[in-house]
Amino acid sequence: MAKRFAFALFLVMSLTFLVPEKAPVVGHVFSVKTSEAQSQRRSLFDIIFDRRNKRRNRLREKVRRDSGVTRPKRNVIRRQEPRRSTASAPPPPEPEAVPKSENAAKILVTGDFVAAGIARQLVKLYQENPNVEVVSSTSPASGIVRYDVVNWEETIPPLIEEHKPVVMVNLLGMNDRQAMRLPDGRVQELTEPWLKAYEGRVTRIAGFAASNNIPLIWVGLPPVRFSKMNKDYLAFNDIYRTKVEAIGGVFADVWDGFTNEEGKFVSAGPDINGQIVRLRDSKGINMTRAGYRKLAFYVDKELRKFGITADPEDLQISASGNFRPSLNQPSVPEYDPARSGTTVVMSLGAATPDKIEPLEGEKDFLKSEENTKSVSFDLVEKGVGYEPKSGRIDATWGIPVDRSAGPGMSDSQKRHALETKPAQTSAATR
Repeated sequence: MAKRFAFALFLVMSLTFLVPEKAPVVGHVFSVKTSEAQSQRRSLFDIIFDRRNKRRNRLREKVRRDSGVTRPKRNVIRRQEPRRSTASAPPPPEPEAVPKSENAAKILVTGDFVAAGIARQLVKLYQENPNVEVVSSTSPASGIVRYDVVNWEETIPPLIEEHKPVVMVNLLGMNDRQAMRLPDGRVQELTEPWLKAYEGRVTRIAGFAASNNIPLIWVGLPPVRFSKMNKDYLAFNDIYRTKVEAIGGVFADVWDGFTNEEGKFVSAGPDINGQIVRLRDSKGINMTRAGYRKLAFYVDKELRKFGITADPEDLQISASGNFRPSLNQPSVPEYDPARSGTTVVMSLGAATPDKIEPLEGEKDFLKSEENTKSVSFDLVEKGVGYEPKSGRIDATWGIPVDRSAGPGMSDSQKRHALETKPAQTSAATR
């Protein structure tokens, strides 16, 4: 076998040197047509093992036929026509910021890096209102504990004097989980002397707004990914709420907006439009753009209570620039049946048919004149419901239709039939 292989190899090599390249036989053996196809010339091993490969393929085909296995279809590569460029419509351009009026009401935002994100979103929110201007005076690494970064007790009074804001928004505390330097030395966080000094600083910072007759919105700290930090932040929020509300300020609680039903931190949740989006960054501390927009939504909700909105027509500034928002918050809590568990039901029908005021449901409406004619008086005092009027949609509610009575059956006859039929049925049963 080895001698045959050596002889065949010697013969082929001799032919390659003796026979011209363009000879028909050589061109047939080597599958070479022209000199242009030299790059596609078959190698010597292809020629030698060509017969063996064909024999193997025949055997494989026979095995497939005998076993009933069909050969899988080859993937036919079809020529794809070039796709037409279907460029999507460009997003609508963002509204351009309008120049602010000379007497624009200014909202002063102070605080750390979270407050800076809120200020950016408030600027976008009020950019089309020439009568409202957001002034951002924040320092990302600042807090209440350290005076060496920013001493807010010394910084806020000059800011109020310079900008003369109508509302002040503040968020501090994200960087306050650290020891505090006091005249007696350093004290660890959340110890008794630390808490006492911290509460005093919060009271003084919040007091600057109250002393200048400026509404204060103190935004609470949002939760983060780490449970130990959240425990401290909840303690901070209790201090802010107690001290700020004690001087007449507003504490904006944002905690529930960034947790799930079990009160645990979530990195994604509903945005201001109810769509589930990512609200926090990968570290779980900072916010995404949607997260800051949600925080700004809480602030905007409180600003509306003072008469400040993004709609230019809702805020009227006088020529002298003497706009001052009302400091009187609603005396009753906001209607929230989900949290309070209390639902208020009020009838909007008139006290009498010919008198539209006062509306039923008003205070002491049952003691008003001619209250005996009102529907609510009969319902509440006597327990008697009103008789439905013919032709109204509720005229036949709960009343079985008697086809034999004909269309001329009156409302009183229908009610009488409804009251007498159960008695007749019970007598027949007995």
